[in-house]
Amino acid sequence: MAGNHESEADDEMLRAFLRAQRESVVAIVDGLDEEAWHRSVVPTGWTPAGLLEHLGGDQCAQSESVLATTPLSAPPLGKHGRYEPPNVRWVVLHMIEETARHVGHLDIARELLDGTTRLGGR
Repeated sequence: MAGNHESEADDEMLRAFLRAQRESVVAIVDGLDEEAWHRSVVPTGWTPAGLLEHLGGDQCAQSESVLATTPLSAPPLGKHGRYEPPNVRWVVLHMIEETARHVGHLDIARELLDGTTRLGGR
């Protein structure tokens, strides 16, 4: 039974890391003016608004709801393209990785947009 308890604690830790990364995104963009939301400061042309849309926007709340009631060892439902993740835990780890990468992008963009730094936490 101790192993199961450790697994549940590990799963909650992963959920907490994902929440923390998402909170960092919100902290970084909080207070941006309308012009900055839609202005690109990188050669690829992405904007803070576009990056938030890429990260899921209002789908994050739905994701949190699903993760609160779904074991991370469960297989993901639906189709996922040519690669099928082995379980929900893999999906959560991928989302932590993807969100953290873009937190860094947003942090640099915010500094370039208005000089504000150190908003992302951690």
